[in-house]
Amino acid sequence: MDDDAPPPSSGLINKGCYYVELQVNAQLERVRFMVIIDAIATIEVSRNYTLATVNGAQAGQSIDQVKAIYGKNLVTKDNTLIYTPPKKKFRIIFETDRDQITGYRAGRLPEVDGSKWMF
Repeated sequence: MDDDAPPPSSGLINKGCYYVELQVNAQLERVRFMVIIDAIATIEVSRNYTLATVNGAQAGQSIDQVKAIYGKNLVTKDNTLIYTPPKKKFRIIFETDRDQITGYRAGRLPEVDGSKWMF
């Protein structure tokens, strides 16, 4: 394999942009990374109930639990909760189904806003 070739991925989105999904670690099942020009732009977690954010939010928790974790920095928009950290160029976007978190994506703008939830 060519050292300059991108790692195995779920497909090239456009030149220099692709997703990578790890196949060797069960804890990272249903997790993928958006890579743009050899840098991770987003991490997307869908229905993985073991991988939590650094503050402890994860899929399977109630919306109220995540609101308690992130407080005033969390905004509700449609079926998502959006957390804006002190570094304003980043976001964590929680996907919801009724009253529960089904997954989240975290990363830099604008990529994290434009990610397609494809799990």
